[in-house]
Amino acid sequence: MTFADRFTTATAFEGTVLQALHARGWKAWKFGQGQLPEECRQFLTRYEDDARHPTLIRWFPDILACRDINGRSSLRLIDVKVCNPKYSNYAIELSALETMKLIADEFYTPTFFVFDDWGCLSPRDVEQRGKPSPNGPSNGSGTAFLLVERRYKREFSSIFPG
Repeated sequence: MTFADRFTTATAFEGTVLQALHARGWKAWKFGQGQLPEECRQFLTRYEDDARHPTLIRWFPDILACRDINGRSSLRLIDVKVCNPKYSNYAIELSALETMKLIADEFYTPTFFVFDDWGCLSPRDVEQRGKPSPNGPSNGSGTAFLLVERRYKREFSSIFPG
């Protein structure tokens, strides 16, 4: 599957997640590098700092969701992931994990990966349960990733109550 195919599929699922959040009473908006013009996204894929690190902006979450729960404002950032149903694991790029951890730890904002089977994982879940891919990077952005067994997923409704 090409990047364009994955991007189209992921963008469609983002719309489905937005609809599901709205139906559960959450306000939600598209967020992150997917909202940038193609020229800018291409530049971000080429950028490296002096130590040859890519910018983590490439892996910013896709959706910002908020809702008042029990008299308090609640906020979540979501990185939408499309997974292959024939595999028993979720695959999470290390760069995506690093970005989501940074946002959670430094911006005090809960972050979650939401997969197209409606399973959810926090960055901590991925750190605790993830194992390196035995085959190394093979698709996507070509970066290393962790595999997490689907049995460790949290239910969408537990992270985004209605």
